[in-house]
Amino acid sequence: MRRMSIIILLSLSIGIPVVYGQEESTTDRIKEKYEIGTETIGGIIATVNDKQITTKELFERLYNLNGQQVLNQMISELLVQEKAAKQQIEVSLDEITIEIDKFKKQFGDEKSLSNQLSVQGMTVEDLKSQIELQLLTKKLLVKDKNLQVTELEIKEYFDKNKDKMATPEQIRVSHILVGTEQEAKDLLIALQARADFKLLAKAKSMDNLNKEKGGEIGFFSKGNLVPEFEQVAFGLKKAGDISDIVKTQFGYHVIRLEERKPSQSAEFTQQIQDKIEELLLQQKLSQEIPNWLQELHSKAEIKLWDLR
Repeated sequence: MRRMSIIILLSLSIGIPVVYGQEESTTDRIKEKYEIGTETIGGIIATVNDKQITTKELFERLYNLNGQQVLNQMISELLVQEKAAKQQIEVSLDEITIEIDKFKKQFGDEKSLSNQLSVQGMTVEDLKSQIELQLLTKKLLVKDKNLQVTELEIKEYFDKNKDKMATPEQIRVSHILVGTEQEAKDLLIALQARADFKLLAKAKSMDNLNKEKGGEIGFFSKGNLVPEFEQVAFGLKKAGDISDIVKTQFGYHVIRLEERKPSQSAEFTQQIQDKIEELLLQQKLSQEIPNWLQELHSKAEIKLWDLR
C-alpha cells in the first residue's frame, strides 16, 4: 500500500518544509545503543577478523554523509526557539494535540501511527517536538512577514480549482494479505463457508498495520493505492462483496467492500474557505521560510569547529 512518510506529511499538514530531521539524534542513539561514553570516542566499536573499526571512524563517516545538513538543522532549531522566547511566542499542548490527531486520522489510529513512527526511527515524543518547532516557526513567520490571505484570494482560488476540489468517489474496504496463492485460495474457501472475515484477517493477514482492525484500511479514492488492488476494489459492487485473489507486489489479497461514497461537487462552504485559506497561507510560508532562516543565521553569532 502507498503511504507517505511522517516527515512529508508533517511538512504538508503544517505547511513548512521540515528543517529539523530526526537525523540530529543519530549520534546519541548510536552512543546509547553501543554504550559509548564521551570518554571512549576514538576507541574501538567493532572488530572484523583482525581489523578494527573505531568510533572516530564511524562518526567521521556519519558526519561526511549528512553532518553539515544536520548541524544547520540544529542551528536553525536553536535560533527559532531563541526568537520565539524573545517574542514570548509559545505553542500550546492543545495545538500540538490537534496536529497529532491529524496524523492519527491519516494513518487510521494511534497504534498505526506509532508503527509508522517506529519504522522511521521516531517516537511520538519526537513527532511532538517537531510539530512544536514547526508551529513556532509558522507563528514567527506570520508575525514577522505579516502574512495574510484575503477573501478575494480565497474566492479566486475556489473558482479556478472548483473541479479539483470536488470529492471523488470513495470506498472503504478491508483486506487479508497472505504470502502465497494457495493461502489466498484457502481464505476464499473459508469465506465461502461463511467464515468471519475480520477474524480471518486478525489471524492470517500479513498487514500488521491493519490486521487488528479486521483488515480495514479505511476510505480512499482512486490513485491512492497500488493499481492492481485499486482496480479490483473499485470493481466490487455492493457492501459485503468479496473479491477473487488479487496479486500485488506485497503478496496475495482478498478484498471485501465495506462502504461506498459517491462523488460530490465542491460548494463554497465555510469549511472549504478555511481549507483554502490554510492552503494559501502554507504556500506563502513555504516561499518565505528559506530567506527567513537565512536572515536568522546571518544575524546570529555562530562559531563552527571542524569535527572531522
